[in-house]
Amino acid sequence: MADSDRRNKTAGWEAGLLALCFGAIAAAHAQVIPAPFGLQWGEAAAPILSFADHAGSGIQIRSRSSGRETIEVRGPFSNQRYQRIGFTFQGDHLVQVAVCYQAPEESNEARQLLAALRGEIEQSFGPGELLETGSEKNADGYLENRRVFRWEREGCAIWLISMQIRKAEDQSQPESEISVVYSNLGLSRQLEIDSQAKNGQ
Repeated sequence: MADSDRRNKTAGWEAGLLALCFGAIAAAHAQVIPAPFGLQWGEAAAPILSFADHAGSGIQIRSRSSGRETIEVRGPFSNQRYQRIGFTFQGDHLVQVAVCYQAPEESNEARQLLAALRGEIEQSFGPGELLETGSEKNADGYLENRRVFRWEREGCAIWLISMQIRKAEDQSQPESEISVVYSNLGLSRQLEIDSQAKNGQ
């Protein structure tokens, strides 16, 4: 790939980081949910690592689990509210992107952010399905308060997740985060099948 092509592709990704625009991804009747930021499902990790370095955000966490690798890039991102992005690869193919926001401490502002993100997704994909709402204590003794919506199209999905976590006896301000998670379930499953077939040979 020529240097000019690389620069053009990197510039495209940077433009995507500067404007998380759900309305531009697809019309409400779209049958496929694309990856955000102008990325392509199935893309290899190397170009995204290069993009992260060029953007100046830096790679903070690289974790491997169950045949997957997640690369986390932390902000600040210019003129954006999200604070980190997680890119998940399976067999060196992009299958999931998580865009994470620090929820405001004030509960009304946090609800407004959740409603704004939900409204932006609904502009492209219509009403989502409420999967979960409620509280429970996790294995570490922390109280989790979750609200989860899902949109699914042709093997791809978006989850909008609002979560507050605090120790059950702790009366201080809980840690709150809102995430928008894009996932290509069909590609992930196909890669898993291909890997099993290859290992079975």
